[in-house]
Amino acid sequence: MPITYYFTLNMSGLVPLADFLGGVTLTPLQSIPETDIVEGVDTVLLGEHAYLYIRRRDQFDINSSLDRQARQMQYIRAFATQAFQRTKENPAMLLSLLETTAAYSLTNLSISEFSYLSPQIAQGDPSLEIVTLTSIIAMGEIYAEYYLDEDAVYETVLDVYYQQID
Repeated sequence: MPITYYFTLNMSGLVPLADFLGGVTLTPLQSIPETDIVEGVDTVLLGEHAYLYIRRRDQFDINSSLDRQARQMQYIRAFATQAFQRTKENPAMLLSLLETTAAYSLTNLSISEFSYLSPQIAQGDPSLEIVTLTSIIAMGEIYAEYYLDEDAVYETVLDVYYQQID
């Protein structure tokens, strides 16, 4: 399947992105040790705290990776909603956002293509559909290990990328 346009972001780019927005506001799903991030208390995540919120896991807790995944999905949704709101107010903001991520990202979009797409993005829907692959989690020798259900993955790929034609 050809991919016409792409944009990838390194995890290190989350710190400048959070700072660019003036922080990402959310209600933490969990407290993060050695930070002021407290479960259930509305928080604005800036810089390193944003990174710690989405990155931290306890390697001795088998469910820690799943907890981290839930925090990452929450963060991505909050970031997208807030970025879309700011983009609706100022579509040119997306160009500044692209410049902010330049050192941490890879894309085949030119500045002129991105400029053309900015108003369309600003008018779009900030909701994200995040798909999680079905797996079984088991404790390995050191870390939790995930084993994908290959049949379920196949069905997910069909559901996400294909449309049945009668």
